[in-house]
Amino acid sequence: MILEKKLDQFYKSTLESATSQKIALLEEFEESLEKNFQDYKEATLRKVELTYKVEEKRQIKRKNRGLSNASLQTKRALSAKSKEITNKIFEDVKSKLKEYMKTPAYTALLISQIMKAKEYAGDSDIIIYINSKDKSLKSELETATNTKLTISDTDFFGGSKAFLSSRNILIDYSFIARLKEAKEAFQL
Repeated sequence: MILEKKLDQFYKSTLESATSQKIALLEEFEESLEKNFQDYKEATLRKVELTYKVEEKRQIKRKNRGLSNASLQTKRALSAKSKEITNKIFEDVKSKLKEYMKTPAYTALLISQIMKAKEYAGDSDIIIYINSKDKSLKSELETATNTKLTISDTDFFGGSKAFLSSRNILIDYSFIARLKEAKEAFQL
């Protein structure tokens, strides 16, 4: 009976030892599983955050590119419209200048320009040009200014030009030059 008791005690202690080892192994396995789960969870979260940031940057770039393209198209349309309006304004100005050139005020303007050019030249030789379209005013202008005038070969729309050969100076009172200056300075 002692042997049975010893065997029973050995069985119980072995069973307790195996049970405690089993519990320890299960706890160690659960801890290992929990650690692996936490590592996987952290790695997945990092991957998701990285993917989110990359996608966010890509969307921002796409949006900015779209805004930039829209802005560029708007600027182009605005520039084209501005150019169209500017051209229309200057076409109107040219039309009004053509009407003005039919008035006595235009003849008075030419006389004034010729007198200014003569005054600037002083005793120097000067060649004063009038536009070919003003050919009919030549004798009237020559009489009024007591100056010999030359009809220009090139059309400069109206006004006059003078050349001082001794000083190599061109005095440009032409309408085309004034229109060009005004158009370059014009802003909407």
